[in-house]
Amino acid sequence: MHLTASLAVIDGCGTIPVPGSIFNYETSIARCVMESQVRAAVMTHGVSASPLSALIVFLGTLADGCSLGEAVREANHHVRQVGSSTSINAEAAAPWAVLGNPDIKVSGLPLIESAPRPTELGAECSVAEEFFDSPFGGLVSPLGLSEGSGPFDAATLDGRWVRGALSARGRAYLWIAGPGPNGKPKAGGRVKVLLSERPEDPTSGWRRRCKWIQANKVLLHGMADTFAERGGEEDHFTTLISLWDEIGREAELAAFAAAPHRRQSISPPLASRTERLDARITALARVTARTIAVAAPVTGARLSRLWSPPWLPARAVRFSEPCSCGCPLVGEARRHPLLGLVRVGVRCPACGPVGDVCGERVAGVPGAFAPTVVGGPKQHAVPAGAAMEVRVRRLGGEETEGFASAALFEPFRQRRVLVHVEDVQSLSTTDLAVAIPADWPPGLSQAVVAVVAGTEISFLDFDIIVQSRTADAPVTQDSSGSSASWNRRESAGVHPLGRPVREADLFT
Repeated sequence: MHLTASLAVIDGCGTIPVPGSIFNYETSIARCVMESQVRAAVMTHGVSASPLSALIVFLGTLADGCSLGEAVREANHHVRQVGSSTSINAEAAAPWAVLGNPDIKVSGLPLIESAPRPTELGAECSVAEEFFDSPFGGLVSPLGLSEGSGPFDAATLDGRWVRGALSARGRAYLWIAGPGPNGKPKAGGRVKVLLSERPEDPTSGWRRRCKWIQANKVLLHGMADTFAERGGEEDHFTTLISLWDEIGREAELAAFAAAPHRRQSISPPLASRTERLDARITALARVTARTIAVAAPVTGARLSRLWSPPWLPARAVRFSEPCSCGCPLVGEARRHPLLGLVRVGVRCPACGPVGDVCGERVAGVPGAFAPTVVGGPKQHAVPAGAAMEVRVRRLGGEETEGFASAALFEPFRQRRVLVHVEDVQSLSTTDLAVAIPADWPPGLSQAVVAVVAGTEISFLDFDIIVQSRTADAPVTQDSSGSSASWNRRESAGVHPLGRPVREADLFT
């Protein structure tokens, strides 16, 4: 209540309690601010995980002479554009809100424009040192920089702190520290900032693999517990999880191979040093697909319930093709609350859930997601003795060899048909035929297709109505007499849905 500042920016979780919030208004920071002499405040009403670049955009927009409301809007837009994945509230950090007059303007923030000089490694800015004679430091706006010219790593020649960000208006800002509490700017001195073009990082793919390995182990532990509770042998899952643990530790070495001051590192070139690890992941992916299919008749078809912690809703996903029943498919992207991973739940209004698959961002469309695997049965009603045909399409994700295995079982889990593991290449279509025995009991049955590509595990699960065998219903068997066969067809007309979106922030 003794706060006398004209503007207070409080970026904390639930600083504005709303109806239904776990926070109490009577003891909230919002009430204290309302009783103080603050003329305006910027606060949040959810779980806050704002990146530092959002604050830089906010300060830069204010320093440009824009109003408080415009600066908050730019900061919120920037957070959504870069897709902050550290929040457990939604797809990005909770938005900022203005308490007070959004048309007021803030004066006194130092900002100077500078025309960068092109260099061999990127660009260089030079600003008079007297400009930073403030504990706050100062804001520099490099002219002519855009999203297409980055991303950059920013550093000063004298080692002082500097961070950068790009606003939605196309303005780039650098926040540069002052000389320190005991330092004084040198008369006639210059502060030079180097903007180095960031080279392609070969370790980023391994970091993503490590995250998927961590998430998949939680699923496998859940399947192992359910499998054991229902009378299955847990040894198979125990061995599988221990193998993923071992590979996960090796993958971490590759993920942080470029990190400085690391005791254990992998010397470049990274691709040649990880060939053996890639081969082991491929072999383990095949075994994982087989193990999940064998366990599905015991654990059940709705495997998405085994994800823990629950994956939180992000955004709806549109599909261009309908379900085999004719209804339009509905998708919902779900984000891992901690690891920044995406899965897509696929649902048919008539048939119910039909898939729980890995997903990724769509290139060029901020906030849009797409599945890396789709598929489903060509028909939901199949006569006993005929073949149930399932089409599996890999649209994106890792450019590694994938494997699929399927299981068909009736509700009492007394009978099952298991399809052996087969490969599913990236950007391809595979037709899977599961031959239903002639004496299969009519009625509802369930099917699961487990697709494991690299470190990504996807499921396609659906219900099948097995009809009584008719006189003209063909019986499908392969030459060996097995009740399951594969008919694989590559499709050259399938295009990827895009590589992950490059973050809009130049300096992130």
